[in-house]
Amino acid sequence: MNEAIERSNPEFPPKIINGCVWKLREKSPGMVNKPSRGVFQLLKYRN
Repeated sequence: MNEAIERSNPEFPPKIINGCVWKLREKSPGMVNKPSRGVFQLLKYRN
């Protein structure tokens, strides 16, 4: 996910992107699932 964000927004510093993604599940528990390490998924797409 970090790499995709970096490619689409090269002006964002990598550490800022990592910091935002790192706590994604904690900040939005009703919207985001983390099925495995490094993988985030919107709950509406969960099997």
